[in-house]
Amino acid sequence: MRKLLFLIGLAAIIVLSGCEPKEVEITCRPPKKDFSEADLVGIWWAGYVSSPKVNDYLEIRADGTYKQIIYIEHAEIPSVYYESDWLPWRVEYFSDGILYLHMEGLRLCAHTQDASCDKAGGGEKDWEAFNENEWYDSCRDTWLLQKNEGILRVLGATYDDWTNDGIELSALTVNALDSWVYRLQKTGFTSPTALP
Repeated sequence: MRKLLFLIGLAAIIVLSGCEPKEVEITCRPPKKDFSEADLVGIWWAGYVSSPKVNDYLEIRADGTYKQIIYIEHAEIPSVYYESDWLPWRVEYFSDGILYLHMEGLRLCAHTQDASCDKAGGGEKDWEAFNENEWYDSCRDTWLLQKNEGILRVLGATYDDWTNDGIELSALTVNALDSWVYRLQKTGFTSPTALP
């Protein structure tokens, strides 16, 4: 059912845009050949500055732990602040070169406003939900459950000047139009612990 809804949504976009159907080019490039897990170490940011203003930081350490800090600034309702403890992360390798970064306890509320910052990951399987609480990996055309974790794809970056040697961390999505990409912050970036 969820795949049917996904295809109907994609067809509607093509029809409404007035374009002929074309093969969609997806930038699912693997990271550089000499990638190492040390390339993930640092402070990564995703968000936007429109209303609501959203900052989602991941501080990844070489010891296999990370911390997430989320600040969502709403104009009309109370703002949201979330800070995790130090939680474990691990990398899953695949033959196509695209990696999964599994982050235990990751909150998805910054890029999916329907999700709660009180809940880790994408939840249990829910047969009543349109996507059964599964999240879409457009690189592999598959749906995954993110139970008590978040899964980020480690990809070759679209904008190399923003990233660590051409790497970006791309979240799984609930539909084809979503996009949530973490980029490594440049040297001199102050810690996100300064957020309210």
